[in-house]
Amino acid sequence: MLFLSPLLLWFLAAASVPVAIHLINRRRHKTIQWAAMRFLLKATRESRGKKKLRHILILTCRTLALAALALAAARPVISGLTGWGGGSIDTVVLLLDRSASMEIRPGDGLESRRQIVLEKVRDVIGDLKPARLVLIDSAGGNPQEIPSPDVLAELSATAATDSGADFPAMLARAAEFLTEAQGRSEVWLVSDLQRASWRPDDERWHSARAALLALPQKPSLRVLSITGPTAANASVSLLSSRRTGGELLLDLEIQRSGEARGNSTIPLTTRINGGTTTDSLTVPGQSLRFQKRIPLPADTESGNGWVSIPADGNPRDNVAFFALVRRATSRAIATACFWGLPS
Repeated sequence: MLFLSPLLLWFLAAASVPVAIHLINRRRHKTIQWAAMRFLLKATRESRGKKKLRHILILTCRTLALAALALAAARPVISGLTGWGGGSIDTVVLLLDRSASMEIRPGDGLESRRQIVLEKVRDVIGDLKPARLVLIDSAGGNPQEIPSPDVLAELSATAATDSGADFPAMLARAAEFLTEAQGRSEVWLVSDLQRASWRPDDERWHSARAALLALPQKPSLRVLSITGPTAANASVSLLSSRRTGGELLLDLEIQRSGEARGNSTIPLTTRINGGTTTDSLTVPGQSLRFQKRIPLPADTESGNGWVSIPADGNPRDNVAFFALVRRATSRAIATACFWGLPS
């Protein structure tokens, strides 16, 4: 069995607390011979066995409740994905979120959420042999069969991207694929549960649900969510850009992770047409919106560039690109291009 939060298994030790309290309380009692107690002991002697059994049952229930709580907090993968006693699975359709937010690293800062979930899926699929694995990623959107779960993390279709995710469309594509699948199937939705990716108010959820219910063998849906504390992270985004006179005006926003407090100094590097400058910004609290003015030579009609901050918990949101393009009216304007890393 695999656990998404194995460190929480240490809380299984809390299951011994009721037993320890029981033993301590037993040692606290001291027997004192008292003549009047003979009649009370005689009256309760017959029901002593029932009371003892009831106390043992209560103690057992308390212990099992704490152990179950610790196991639930550790989030076992087998029970959350494949279940127990449900029979063999013939086809697993994996809906993989490859959006930029999946590149953020948990608190240890070693691997991204995308890398962690791919390892978990690889291990679980390995236990489901000979289940057929079909991948639908958020960037490509087309089903492709994976020959072996061992190569899952090495495929270009599971690599990091700067795009978003559209789970209603992915689920509809999975339902379309499963119309030709044979046997028992399951759909695994792997994501960090960003609202922009799930689009809970989208009407396409109803059509995707209807398509799944119309299948001869209705598949099971499993959600493998990757959430929890993350490493410190800051992002830079380009809100708008325009050219006024001899300057390029960039409207920028820097956001820090939700746990950020106080002021932070972040270097901002700007590069345009081969020239690079670096400024230090003080970000109060969690976000800062500001304008960046870039002087342009008088003969500049087109070009491109980017603004960046140092790499941190998520390297996919540290750079924003822009371009200067020339319209037919001979006036140059600036437009935002996309997120990503400079080559």
